[in-house]
Amino acid sequence: MPPARVTPSGTGRCPRRYRDDQFDLSDALIAIAISLLALTALAHKPWLFFVAMVPTLLGVLMGLAGLLDRQLHPDAITHWLS
Repeated sequence: MPPARVTPSGTGRCPRRYRDDQFDLSDALIAIAISLLALTALAHKPWLFFVAMVPTLLGVLMGLAGLLDRQLHPDAITHWLS
């Protein structure tokens, strides 16, 4: 693995890797949402649909943040999923 390039701001994270993290988090959250929605279809529990909407909305938010080059990176969710 190549060493991280230092950005002009001195943070040690290049912007490309920052966006990669956003897309990875988006993929993970949407995968969780799809699994929960499948479980909702099998269980026929209406409240489970609303639980599944939480990772759905967060996944879409992170995907849009990556596409629109927004500086949104929740470290708590990243550490929880890794």
